[in-house]
Amino acid sequence: MSEEQVETPTTKVAPEERVKLRAAFNDGLTKFRAQVKAPAKNGHVGFSTKSGGSKKYDYVLLDDLIKSIDTGLKNTGIAWYQEAEADMKVIRVRTIVTHKDGFVYQSPWIKFSTSGQPQDVGSAITYAKRYSLGTSFGVSSEADDDGEATGKQQTAVNGSAQHGNSHRRQNSGNQQRSNRNNGNTGNGPLQQAMRQIELISQATGRDQAEIYQELIGQTGYADSELNDTGNAVKFFNAAKQMRHDLEGEN
Repeated sequence: MSEEQVETPTTKVAPEERVKLRAAFNDGLTKFRAQVKAPAKNGHVGFSTKSGGSKKYDYVLLDDLIKSIDTGLKNTGIAWYQEAEADMKVIRVRTIVTHKDGFVYQSPWIKFSTSGQPQDVGSAITYAKRYSLGTSFGVSSEADDDGEATGKQQTAVNGSAQHGNSHRRQNSGNQQRSNRNNGNTGNGPLQQAMRQIELISQATGRDQAEIYQELIGQTGYADSELNDTGNAVKFFNAAKQMRHDLEGEN
């Protein structure tokens, strides 16, 4: 938690008092870290690999993350709440962590573009809340490989909201390859979406993983949620619309 993201009460606080408030806040965090237990991973998703094998992932649901953090915060003097905003097709979420003595931490806003449809907005807000809460308290909520892969093709799930680094781009590319080989085979909606991404890449020269990640942000789905046919259809429609918008500019 950086100083730039921290506020104290609205009344003017002397520097020495601010140090005391921060120290009390840090003491609470230390106690929390000693008490908190890893949240249960009750979310499950499976993928088929290119070689015909399978790979499974478990991830933390928002309710389980909240339960883990709230249990770890007992008798620490720390509480938290979240703010969410929806403006047209953009949602924003942040986490505010408070201490009983008055110290306040505000996380950076996490922002996602969505289709504007109520279900998509709801999914994006849930995902953003989970990521913001987990990162604010240093509790992982991302997918874990269960080690049961039976094929040589390795896949990755990148469920976080990290932005623009090469590691994420590699994970996105891996996820695309995995999604191409899940239950949506042949002319399934996800397969068709990948074809749209390929055409957009050819027309613009952009990396396919970059386009894929942009569409993930627009639809608000985590990678694992694209295994649902309904979500895959909406993802395909978003890819198709992106291509149509591109053609309209030419």
